Amino acid sequence: MNTLNQPKELFSCTENLTSDIIPASFNLILRKLFEPAGYAVEDIEPEIESIEYGALKFTLNGQRVIYRQAKTTPKKIGQFVTIWKREKSDSEISPIDLKDGVDWVIIAANEGTNFGVFIFSAQLLARKGVFSEEAKAGKRAMRVYAPWTNPTAVQAKRTKNWQTECFLDFKSSDADLKSFTKKLG
Repeated sequence: MNTLNQPKELFSCTENLTSDIIPASFNLILRKLFEPAGYAVEDIEPEIESIEYGALKFTLNGQRVIYRQAKTTPKKIGQFVTIWKREKSDSEISPIDLKDGVDWVIIAANEGTNFGVFIFSAQLLARKGVFSEEAKAGKRAMRVYAPWTNPTAVQAKRTKNWQTECFLDFKSSDADLKSFTKKLG
């Protein structure tokens, strides 16, 4: 089990990575969500190719999880994040497949003092066309819309609607945080 250092401050996107390549946002989630729920977080492995998104892989109570920190882009509402795999070091990147054994994708999102996480099951991401499944190709990236965003495009509004059900705002009460962890099993 890898040991994590606590972040120097509560959370800062400008100082996103701690010295051992564990995002401060992940340490916050560990301290505020996983530890109070008694979850076992093990086998933490940074994904160096996607380090700009704070990319990690780890197991949570025996389930495989991919972690990302979404990034704000200058011209579009919402935040952007990459989620892909590379079979071999010299191969092209490709979408994650439902058969790859990933159980959950956790994406941290923040803007100003707003902070929260999207917790998506692999099955949901396959249904939404992000993960590949059978003959359906997936995507290598996605845009996330936290509750504090107001997209205007019809597709973005539809995406925000289903994503909102998977969002946990860290301004919620401790009871809300604990009840949400039950979704992770």
